[in-house]
Amino acid sequence: PDGTNMRPMGIDAWVEYPSFSPDGTKIAFMGHEGSEYEIYVAATKILGDRGPDALTLRNLADELGGSITLVTHMYPDRAALIKGITRTAIREYDREIERLERGADQTERLRSLLMWMLPLTPSDQRRERGRVMLVGYRDSDLNVGYFFIAMDRKMRELLRDHLVPFLDGDDLEM
Repeated sequence: PDGTNMRPMGIDAWVEYPSFSPDGTKIAFMGHEGSEYEIYVAATKILGDRGPDALTLRNLADELGGSITLVTHMYPDRAALIKGITRTAIREYDREIERLERGADQTERLRSLLMWMLPLTPSDQRRERGRVMLVGYRDSDLNVGYFFIAMDRKMRELLRDHLVPFLDGDDLEM
C-alpha cells in the first residue's frame, strides 16, 4: 500500500489521510468521524474482491484492522450495513459529481457524468463487480432491495437532471 487514501472532507476539500502505519499495518479507525466512509470503502472492497457472502461484520472489522465492536456500534447487522453503505455511496456520489462539475457548462456536465458512470479504473471496476454480485441477493436478508431501489432512484435523478437542459422535461420519463 502507498500509505494514504483520498478522503472527502466537506464538499470543497479532499485531503489525504493515513490508512497504513509506516510498517505497513492497517490503522484501526476510531470514533464516528470518517468511520462511515472507511466502512464504505472496506465494504465495497470486500464485495468486489470476495462477493456478498464475505461481507460479514467480522470480515469488515478485520479489513478495517479494528474490533468488531467498532463496526457493530454503527451497524448492528448486515442489513443495517447495506443501508449504511448505500447512504454513504450516494453521499459520496453527490460530492464527487459536484467536484467534477464545478465551473462546467451544461454539455461538459453531461459528459462528466457519463464518464463518471463508466468503471474505467481498477478500483471502479472492483466496486462495480461488487454491485453486480449483489443482484443474486435481492431477496435475501441483506436488505439488498433497499440498495437497488436507492441506486436506481439516484442514477435516474442524475441522468434526468443532466438531460433536462437538452430535452423537453416531458420527454424524460425517468
